[in-house]
Amino acid sequence: MTSSRAPQPSGGKAPQKIKPVAFGRYLLLDRVAAGGMAEVWRAKQFGADDFQRIIAIKKILPHVVEDPEFIQMFKDEAKITVQLQHANIGQVYELNKVDETFYIAMDYISGKDAKTLWSYQRQRGEPLPIQLSCLIVQRMCEGLDYAHRKKDNFGVDLRIVHRDVSPQNVLISWEGEVKVIDFGIAKAAGKSSRTQAGILKGKFGYMAPEQVRGMPIDQRADVFALGVCLYELVTGERAFVAESDFSLLEMVRNVEVKPPSLANAAVPPEVERMIYKAMAKEAEDRYQWASDFSEDIQRYLLMQGRSPSRNDLAEYLKNSFPADYDRERLRMESYRDIEMPEVPPAAAAAPAAPAYAPSAAAVAAAMMEDGAEGGLLSDVDNPTFSQQPGVNVSAGGVARPGVHVSTPGSRSSAFPEVSSPGRRGNTQTAIRPAGMPIPAPPPPPPVVQKSGLGKVVAIAVALILAVVGAAAAGASLLKGSGTVILTVQPDGTEVFEDTALRGVVKGGELQIPNLPAGVHTLRLVHAGFQKQDVRVTVKRNATTSESVRLERLPDPLGVVQLKSRPGGAAIFLDGADLKKTTPAELELPAGAHDVELRLNNFKKFEAKLTVEADKRVPQEFTLRPLRVDVEIRTSPSGAKILDGGKEVLGTSPWIFKDVPVEPPFPQVTLQRKGCKDYETTVVPDENGDLQQTRTYELKCK
Repeated sequence: MTSSRAPQPSGGKAPQKIKPVAFGRYLLLDRVAAGGMAEVWRAKQFGADDFQRIIAIKKILPHVVEDPEFIQMFKDEAKITVQLQHANIGQVYELNKVDETFYIAMDYISGKDAKTLWSYQRQRGEPLPIQLSCLIVQRMCEGLDYAHRKKDNFGVDLRIVHRDVSPQNVLISWEGEVKVIDFGIAKAAGKSSRTQAGILKGKFGYMAPEQVRGMPIDQRADVFALGVCLYELVTGERAFVAESDFSLLEMVRNVEVKPPSLANAAVPPEVERMIYKAMAKEAEDRYQWASDFSEDIQRYLLMQGRSPSRNDLAEYLKNSFPADYDRERLRMESYRDIEMPEVPPAAAAAPAAPAYAPSAAAVAAAMMEDGAEGGLLSDVDNPTFSQQPGVNVSAGGVARPGVHVSTPGSRSSAFPEVSSPGRRGNTQTAIRPAGMPIPAPPPPPPVVQKSGLGKVVAIAVALILAVVGAAAAGASLLKGSGTVILTVQPDGTEVFEDTALRGVVKGGELQIPNLPAGVHTLRLVHAGFQKQDVRVTVKRNATTSESVRLERLPDPLGVVQLKSRPGGAAIFLDGADLKKTTPAELELPAGAHDVELRLNNFKKFEAKLTVEADKRVPQEFTLRPLRVDVEIRTSPSGAKILDGGKEVLGTSPWIFKDVPVEPPFPQVTLQRKGCKDYETTVVPDENGDLQQTRTYELKCK
C-alpha cells in the first residue's frame, strides 16, 4: 500500500522562535501565504483548563471589505458550507472582524492535496497506487454525496453542487483523512448572488459536458469531475490536454479521452469501467449519485482482499514526504509553550459604564464596529496568492505549505477575547476574558467656556456623568460572579454556552470560574452521545455544582446483502457465529467488520465488510473449493491414463476424482497405440467450479 521513501532531506531545523501577535481572541503565529484579497496565518486559540489548539486565520484585506458583491459571495458560500458537517468536507468555522479587518477562522489540516500527490508520482514516473487512488476518490464521493443530499432545517433540499471538484480541492492529512474543500463557487438553492450568463466557473478540465454547454447542472456534474479525478490518479496523466482553452472545451464537450488502460496498462478492467461510467457524456448514463460511484469503488476494493484504510494513506504520505512531515512536527512542537498574554490589571479591574451614558455609548459604538458581525463567510473565491517557498496555494485560497488550511465545524468558541478597546484605526490591543464587562473610558474633561453660565453647565454635565458611571459600576460589582463545577460522564465532553466553548471535561470534572451571576444554559456535547442542556444558577462569590451523565446514542445501522458462490456458507462476523448461511441480509452497526464464510470442502473465506449508515450494499464472494473433479479427455480418445506412469487408472474420457487445488498436484501419463506418450500435471483452475475438464492433443502417426 505504501511507497518507498523519496530521496529527500530528513527533517529540517526547528522553526525560529515565534513572536505571536494578538488578533481578536487569537494569537497569530506565522503567516502561511498572502495575496491580493487575503492572507492566511497559523494561529493559536485558548480555552479553560489549559485547553488550546492550532487553527488557521484568513484575514480579508481592507479593500475587499468595501466590495458588497464580494462580501455577499462570501456569505453565500458560508450559508452553504456552515451546514455541511461531514468527515470528508472542510467546513467554515467563524467569520468575525477585528477593527477594520474581516477574518475567517478555519481548522488547520496538515498534509498534502491530491494534486501534489499526483505531481510527486509523475516525477517518479509511476502513478499513485491504484487502491489508494480508489480510496481517495471513494472518500470524496462520500463527502460530496452528503452535500448533494443535504436539506435545510425545514427539510427543504439545498440542491448543492460543488462545480469545482478537482485534485487541488481535496486535502489528505498526515493522519490519512480526506477532505473536499473550496465550495466557493458552489451552486445551491437560495443563493443571493447569481452567476452571470456566459460565465463559466470552475476548471475547464474537470467540467461536465453540460456545464461547458451552459446547460442546467445537478449533482451528476460533480460525479463527472470525480471520474476525471480517478482517471488522473490511476493513470498519472491529465484526462483532457489541449493547446488552447477552446480546444480543451471541445474535448470536454465530446469527452475525448484516452482509454485509462492505454495510459497505464496496470489499470484493471473494473476500474476502467467505473471511470467510463462516471465520465459518460450524457448525465443520465452516469452514476446518478456520488454514493452509487462510492459503492462501486468499495465493492471493487473489497473484492481485492484487504481493502486499504486511512492508516495506509497516512503511511504512504509520511513515507513520500518525510522532510515535510518532520518540519511540520517540529513546527507544532515550537507552538506548544506559547501562551496568551496576561490581562492588564487596569483593564481587568475597570467597571462597566451604563449603556445610556455618553461615554459608554461611544464605547458600544466602537465595539459594534470592531466586534462580531452577523453572518458567516468562507474561503476567498480564487484569490491569487504570492507563495512563500514550499507553500502550495489552491485556487480557492487555501494555503498548503505541506500543510493545508481546511474548515471544520460551525461552532464558535468562547476563549478569552482579544479586542480593540478603541475606535477604528486603533492598533493597540487589550485582552478581555469572556464574561468580563467592557471597561468604560474615563468621562471627558469638562469644556470650560468663557461665559459663566457655560462653565456651570459644563461642570454639571461632568458631575452627572461621574455619578451615573459610579452607579453603574456599583451595580456591576453587586452583581458579581461565581464558579460552576460540572461532574460529567463521559470524559472529553465539550461544554458550550451560546455556541461558545467553555472547556473540555477532563478526569470527569470541569471547573468554569468567573461566570457572571445569573442563570446560564450550558450545552454538553460528545461524539456518540446525546447532547444535553443544563441550566445553572450562578450566585455571587459562590460555587455551584452539577452532575450529569450523557446518554449514549444508538449505533447507526446499515444493511449488507451477503451472497456466496456457491451458497449455503456459514457466516461468522467479528469472530461470532451468526447461525446464518448465505445468502443473507444482515443489519449491522455502521463501520468495519470482519466476515468469515465456512463451507465443507471449500477454503475458509475471510474479508472486510464496510457498513454505511442507512445504506443497503450488496456483497458477493466466490469460495474456493479444497478439491475438484477433473475430467480428462484426449484427442484421439481411448488413451490409457497411468498414475505416475505405473498404475492404469482408466481410459479417456475419464474423471479424476478429488484433485487438490493446492500442490502437490497429480501427475499422469497418457498412452495410446500409435501415439507418443504424453506426460502432464493436472492443475485445477481456481474459479470455484467443482467440475472441470482438461483436453490433451496426442501426437499420433
